[in-house]
Amino acid sequence: IEIEVNEQLPQETREFFAENLSAYLLPDGERMNSLTGNVDSQFKYIEHARKVNHERIFVAACQFADAVDRYLQATQNFGITDYYSDNTKSNETYIIDGIWGVISGGEPWLEDTLGVVISGFGNDTHTENTGMIIDLGGNDLYTNNAGGTIGSTALVIDHKGDDAYNSDSNYVQGFGCLGVGYLVDLEGNDRYTAKHFSQGGGIMGVGCLWDNWGNDEYSGHGFTQGAAMFGLGALLDNSGDDKYDCATLGQGGATTLGLGICSDLSGDDEYLLNVTKGKDNMGSAGYGQGGAL
Repeated sequence: IEIEVNEQLPQETREFFAENLSAYLLPDGERMNSLTGNVDSQFKYIEHARKVNHERIFVAACQFADAVDRYLQATQNFGITDYYSDNTKSNETYIIDGIWGVISGGEPWLEDTLGVVISGFGNDTHTENTGMIIDLGGNDLYTNNAGGTIGSTALVIDHKGDDAYNSDSNYVQGFGCLGVGYLVDLEGNDRYTAKHFSQGGGIMGVGCLWDNWGNDEYSGHGFTQGAAMFGLGALLDNSGDDKYDCATLGQGGATTLGLGICSDLSGDDEYLLNVTKGKDNMGSAGYGQGGAL
């Protein structure tokens, strides 16, 4: 699915977003403005955001979600022999080379990713930013973008295992900015740790983290766990006794033209907002849990 949003944007707009993608929320790159403060930077951001083809991004998000659903339907009853004709190779990883798109880190319109990675049933460590990962099993570690993207599409589907998603970066773990980012984990007791702009968030794009089964822990700072502005961000957890911990704009939080969703369908869950010491609340009082500004 090619969105080609970057190529359509005027050079001035590309440079503006490259300098600070989150400038609407964090004018200085670190702190939110006072609600009664100067809003010149916000109006400038809106001026550039209007040049983004949001409709095309949302159509691509629907197509992408449909493709994921069809894949899951087709493989729901698969065993090892359905994936591998030679079981001795079931722990191996296969990499399909090619430029998939651009992702977070550095100059966001210049950094390429690996193409497609298909990992077997072993305990794998994913460190390199990748356009698409399908991991069939094992207790895996993700320190990469893990379904986070700027200006393209990114996808992780992890079938089984107690996995750890650990990142010191922003724009990761099911995050879409000027694009579509999905992280799908189907089974296992998983841990998700990231900073800002993560775990089901969208800025002028669509980001979704869907965890189907297990007792899971989500830890982030700001704009996380179902957060959005000028887009859609969703954290969807189907089952298990889960813990959610963030500082602000999370757990169903949104700002201008954003829809943030945090949906947990069952289990005995715990939600912490601006409680844990050491988390960066972006200089705010802690917005979220169904809150918007």
